[in-house]
Amino acid sequence: MMNLRILSSTIVLVALSLFLGLPSLAHADNGESQGAFVNFFHSTNAEAGWVQFTPTPAGDPDMWSIRLNLGAAPSTCPPPNYVNCPYAGAALKGVPGAPPSTPPSFDYYSTVAGDSGGSPRLHIDFSDGGSMDLRPLVLTANTWTHVDGSGTLWDNNGGTCGFLYGTTYSIALACHSSGTVTGVIVVTDSAWLFTSGYTHYIDNISYGSIFVTSPSPGCHESDGGGDFQGDHGKGNVAFDHDGCMDGDQDSVQSTDRGDSRDFQSSQISTAQYDPIANTLTVTGLGTSRGVPISFILVALATGPTTPGWVSFSFSDGYTNAGNLVNGSIVLQ
Repeated sequence: MMNLRILSSTIVLVALSLFLGLPSLAHADNGESQGAFVNFFHSTNAEAGWVQFTPTPAGDPDMWSIRLNLGAAPSTCPPPNYVNCPYAGAALKGVPGAPPSTPPSFDYYSTVAGDSGGSPRLHIDFSDGGSMDLRPLVLTANTWTHVDGSGTLWDNNGGTCGFLYGTTYSIALACHSSGTVTGVIVVTDSAWLFTSGYTHYIDNISYGSIFVTSPSPGCHESDGGGDFQGDHGKGNVAFDHDGCMDGDQDSVQSTDRGDSRDFQSSQISTAQYDPIANTLTVTGLGTSRGVPISFILVALATGPTTPGWVSFSFSDGYTNAGNLVNGSIVLQ
């Protein structure tokens, strides 16, 4: 978890290092460790996830970008109450260990212009308790900007150097020669400057051999819900299994399975998408009226002229299947 915030100002050409603990991050880690490149996190009144966005930055092979959106800042956000400000970000997977010899970099597209407040930034945590931040000083709006890690856009905190402002990657890295990388995130949290809210799109994240430009293979939009008329009663369902896309927690729930019993998943064990049949099969564990049970959910996507279809099977023996009478299921 990030424990340091750097605020940069080109007006006074100073940086203020604020040590604070962010609220608990809402991570989406959904069993994709062998292919997912990032986990998303965000505060309340903020969003993080993959979207298709144009225009695309130079050298981008696709139309995907990470969208980090902050809503309007609460009245408790302005300085010195930074801890109350919205934030959103993406944590890179598979990065612990030695830092890369080549400076990291990334591209951003901002809906606001002005002093950056240190956002967006690529933040590297080290085992020695210190960190490094790569950030723009000034935001340019409505155009893609490359943040080149080979320049002097780095700030260092801790290690053997203390705080260094506007330094190079190699100088900052030398401050942590006895440490290893424990985490890397790209985050935005400058709502204290832009109180009406803003969006940062992030793309082409380069970190060593990792190049993040699109969702991982196997990451699909998979969610939906509604009421359905089943063969064992009228029930309802709501499910979300695209946390790798939008940062939401994967879950399956129902306020009425069709037998007046509720259900809430507590663990998603497997999820299999069939692109030919356009179905999603989810298995896992949960509770119904407080009693632990296992479940199998099969969902068929809503078509242009056909309703979605769901099938529930529970370890307590209850099953129910039928067409949606309202709502929809999106699998793509």
